[in-house]
Amino acid sequence: MPPYSAAAHVPETMEDICGGDHLCTFFHSSTDELRVLADFVLSGLEQGERVFCVTDSIDPMQVPADLGQRGVDVRHYIDSGQLVLATVGDIYLQDGEFHPDSMIKLLETEATRARSDGFASLRIAGEAVQTSSQATWLDYESRVNTVLARTGTRALCIYDRNKFPAETLLGVLETHPTVIEGTKFLASSYFEPTRALEPGPKLEHRLEMLRSTSRKSRDRENARQLQRLATLAGGIAHNFNNALQCVLGFADLALKDVDPASEVSAFIHGIREAGLHAANTTSGLLAFAQHQHLSWQRLDPTLILEDCRAAVSVAAPAPLEIRTLLEPGLPFIWADSIQMQRMLGAICENARDAMPDGGVLTLGADEIRMDENACQKRSWASPGHFVRFSISDTGRGMNDSQILRIFDPFYTTRGPEAGAGLGLATVHGIVKQHLGLIEVQSSPGVGSTLSVYLPVANDDSSGVPASGPSSEG
Repeated sequence: MPPYSAAAHVPETMEDICGGDHLCTFFHSSTDELRVLADFVLSGLEQGERVFCVTDSIDPMQVPADLGQRGVDVRHYIDSGQLVLATVGDIYLQDGEFHPDSMIKLLETEATRARSDGFASLRIAGEAVQTSSQATWLDYESRVNTVLARTGTRALCIYDRNKFPAETLLGVLETHPTVIEGTKFLASSYFEPTRALEPGPKLEHRLEMLRSTSRKSRDRENARQLQRLATLAGGIAHNFNNALQCVLGFADLALKDVDPASEVSAFIHGIREAGLHAANTTSGLLAFAQHQHLSWQRLDPTLILEDCRAAVSVAAPAPLEIRTLLEPGLPFIWADSIQMQRMLGAICENARDAMPDGGVLTLGADEIRMDENACQKRSWASPGHFVRFSISDTGRGMNDSQILRIFDPFYTTRGPEAGAGLGLATVHGIVKQHLGLIEVQSSPGVGSTLSVYLPVANDDSSGVPASGPSSEG
């Protein structure tokens, strides 16, 4: 049974599904099944595909009912032949039996017919049925991969976890490159089939491994994208900074030769103010690119957080309540004091912006050690001894797609009218230049917590450790 190629396309959203993609989803309840099924069908209809929707646990008409509630003209799609609703008995079974060869032939025939009828391609979502042999079913699923790739068909195979043994479901992980859980797309790790597995916990363990692998892959790609952005930003910032020094220098020289009370002097002051503002933006870009020169010191995290609270208290609007959670006896860290205040200030400013009507801002610091086992549960982490600074708010919160982009320069979740800056992009650069880690936790309507993990300083006072941060970034 040849597994799906490790180079297979792995979509991230319903709209990202390509011809030949073979997805699967496991569900416990008809509600879970309906949500994924309706999203898959709607995406196909919007892309001009003929969609077959084959169900067993739910009535086929529940899908158009769900789409109708979203404002979709389902009757139009059914009457035009673009949407075909059927039961498992209608499509999969002949005389109550499942025949793989007949189903393979049906897929090929319908894929050809869809294109001849003027549709972009064929898309089929079907609820899996039990067969007398697991080997027969997994062999069939592997054969389906070949047909989908050849015909450009998109397929979603739906498994009722209450009907299939764990052994079968684990085999499914080998024959499908992508698993959908709710609205999340998880990239398969191409597991070898494991025989004689007990149902329940072992399947859950494999799925958790799958989730962890997908998170790590996503985080690695996100880190690569940020690094590419940082390289570009650093190059632009250096060149721009050189030009700004000329502008500011000539402005200062011009001010010496004009009457301070003259209109020309006011104009030159305006040029200088604009230049200083641009220089501040350039400084943010250099921090994001990890090109800042740092002055290393052994700093007390307690004093850092107390200074941050004092600064936030001065600028905080009246409805904002500020709380502090400090673990006593925190070890020192190697850091640049100015950059620490810049980093924490930017995080606090972002948290305040998420609470325009007021709320609770919590500043915290504690000591934490992470070993290999702890890092298995944190795809972004690496082992070490850290002081963790945590800033929490009770604001609007963010969804997963927003979290992925919050460190992008000039990205904002507040809409274009609110403007955007380099706040969290600068934070990312400062943390990375300090060899630290960043964790973001957020839920829409609940709030967010951004935690920064900075390495604990050595006990000696000889300066920055040889294995520690480098001011070269």
